[in-house]
Amino acid sequence: MRKNHLLFLLTAATLMLMASCAKEGPNGAIGPAGPGYTGSIAGYIKLYDQYGSQVLINTNHISLELVGTAAIVTPNIYTNDSATGSYIYTPILTGTYILTATDTSVAQTYGATALNLNFVSGTLYTDVRLSARPDSFITSFTTYLNPGSSNDSLVITVLPDTRPRKAIFFMGNSPYVNNLTPQYLLKYITTVPANATTVTQLVPRQDLTDVGYASGTKIYYAAYSYVVGDVSVYEDQSTGRNVYNAVNSTPIVDTTYVP
Repeated sequence: MRKNHLLFLLTAATLMLMASCAKEGPNGAIGPAGPGYTGSIAGYIKLYDQYGSQVLINTNHISLELVGTAAIVTPNIYTNDSATGSYIYTPILTGTYILTATDTSVAQTYGATALNLNFVSGTLYTDVRLSARPDSFITSFTTYLNPGSSNDSLVITVLPDTRPRKAIFFMGNSPYVNNLTPQYLLKYITTVPANATTVTQLVPRQDLTDVGYASGTKIYYAAYSYVVGDVSVYEDQSTGRNVYNAVNSTPIVDTTYVP
């Protein structure tokens, strides 16, 4: 009888161990996707000048494109109003969208900073914000290697203005350095004060060595007129660097060396 009792306990313990080691089964069948709805994506197209002030915009010059998870949304459902800067896409189905705004007279954007618009139903409001291209107010650009200093100097002369502006410098390793992400490694943005005619930007040697440049290496800089409070800037997903399109069309390039 004692043997039978021990055998029963051993069998029960074995079954309990097997049950605890068993893999969990599925939680049930996955249900169908949620319901799809119809609605609108709408908002205002806003333009800012080189001083960072909002200005009137003629939306008839702006091209908007809405790309959905399945396909490009056909343009015959898009309307805009140049008097108010408003736009609307309707009807829109539930999904994820990217809104792109382009205009030859303003800084081109990707998604107009409105990336991955997750539309469910009703009306999704999102504004398209654009920066105007600035005037080419830089008249000359000279780079200096400062002996005994840990900084290079970038010096621009500019046309005077009663309002502050911005200038932007891009550093690269070829004479083709520019504002495009494959062509620059570092960038510096400096304020051009009101009524100024000359501005200097210091470039620390440490910044240059951090991206792999040894002392004495030749480097290239491109100087552009820029804008205050750029709203068109966005991150390039392939490089992780920002894309700055709110610049004048042609930079002034000069070279110097790592201190």
